[in-house]
Amino acid sequence: MSGVSGINYAQRSDVSLGYYFYMFLFFMIVFGMALKNADGKESGLGVVLPLLTFITVAQTINSCKSYRDYNDFALSKEQVYSIGQDILDQYFAADKSGTETMELHVLANEERDNTWPYTFYVGDAISDSLSRHGVISKFIKCTVIYDRQKDEEFKVGF
Repeated sequence: MSGVSGINYAQRSDVSLGYYFYMFLFFMIVFGMALKNADGKESGLGVVLPLLTFITVAQTINSCKSYRDYNDFALSKEQVYSIGQDILDQYFAADKSGTETMELHVLANEERDNTWPYTFYVGDAISDSLSRHGVISKFIKCTVIYDRQKDEEFKVGF
């Protein structure tokens, strides 16, 4: 489910770095070759300097540190796991019953206009991922319901 993302995902600095990686790599190789040719002898500097430059730039612009554990709401690992498992269980139940549509009940976050952590299109995105990976038998059209009872069930207060 962590692969579900919104439109703004591509604008994040750590993600956009991936778009420019190959262009950056090409320029660093050319730069390394130029360093090698400048002094006319074999030098490890032509490999090390571009690599260090890339690592420095990547870590400098990666302000959100997206590869570390991140929990915006300070929930325990058990809460996060049980919330995710509850969502999956809803899909499994719908798949088992053979329905083509379902209501996906998720946490309500009125403070953020119910846009985080689950947006209105998250249900179809999760369903698509689960069906493509063979976890459920077919795509199930979802309507997301922001349910305050889920907040109480998982003891989440936004």
